[in-house]
Amino acid sequence: FRVRAGETVALVGHTGSGKTSIISLLARFYEPQEGQIRLDAESGPDGTVIGGHDPLKHTLASLHRQLGIVTQENFLFTGSIMDNLKFGRPEATDEEVFSAARRLGTHEMLSRLPEGYSTLVGERGANFSAGERQLVTITRAMVAEPRILILDEATSAVDPQTERVIQQALEALFARRTSFVI
Repeated sequence: FRVRAGETVALVGHTGSGKTSIISLLARFYEPQEGQIRLDAESGPDGTVIGGHDPLKHTLASLHRQLGIVTQENFLFTGSIMDNLKFGRPEATDEEVFSAARRLGTHEMLSRLPEGYSTLVGERGANFSAGERQLVTITRAMVAEPRILILDEATSAVDPQTERVIQQALEALFARRTSFVI
């Protein structure tokens, strides 16, 4: 299948049908056994693939800098909320982080934490609810400014109210980037 730059694609299917495998191949968590993946390729008049970049010819670090991945198994690192938000782009300024959170609608929630963005994260984020952890990981993806966004059942473990906040945040994340939603 082909995905044009800036498109949002939903991968839907039964458990075990290969949705996460497709994403894992795109992110090079494992290598394809056959076929190919091309980034930024065009279709020729006869449907053939023209140009594009073969992710196998780039370093993992280079590829992963272009990806923002939010999964249902969100992971927060020991450190502050701000440290977690800058994980994908350590050079981001605090103001860039605040701006990303405002665009997503998560700034208010993050500011209300006991010490705001300086609040320390317990082991694996145990001191936060599932919804709060998910909002942090979505904000982290926005701060990273990825070209390609991957959401793997990103709202499956949250309550309906938090899911509404996340859905609004995702609209901002989808803007001007290629997105895959499982």
